[in-house]
Amino acid sequence: MNKIRQSCQEMTHINCIANTGILLAISIVLGNFSISVGNYIRVSFYILPQQVICYLYGPVTGILFGILSDILRFIIKPSGPFFPGFTISSMLYGIIYGFFLYKSKLTYKKLIISNLLSSICINMLLNTYWLSVLYVQSYSVLLPVRILKELLILPIEILISIFVFKHIKRFYKNRNSVIP
Repeated sequence: MNKIRQSCQEMTHINCIANTGILLAISIVLGNFSISVGNYIRVSFYILPQQVICYLYGPVTGILFGILSDILRFIIKPSGPFFPGFTISSMLYGIIYGFFLYKSKLTYKKLIISNLLSSICINMLLNTYWLSVLYVQSYSVLLPVRILKELLILPIEILISIFVFKHIKRFYKNRNSVIP
């Protein structure tokens, strides 16, 4: 609960608002450079800016960031019908990354666990369910393909997260980090 309160207080600072706006724009651009394989698989790195926001400003800002980024990505470049389930998924990314990364020592272990947790809980399970509802497909048919996609992309996402956070910590030296 303390992280939630602190994250709410962060939103009153102009740095939070400015950085959120900049990273929101970056997230939308990254979302537009996605690779789609049919209706069920899309590879994109739009989640990286949300990880940074959650690290800097916590879960509440991360949740709001997720809502805004999902809706704005849809408005700017729709890739199908709008479905609020994916907005819920974007909010959940904010919760997971916010609780793992905000106001704590940033370690490889935390980056790996938060990416693994979001990959399994949100990408594999929840987003597969949303796709089965949206496209009226069997969950059991979609799940193996989505698991394979996550097994292939997860190591890449983890390595990119580590690379990004190595460089982010240079700008935010006051944050705790054990990543060299």
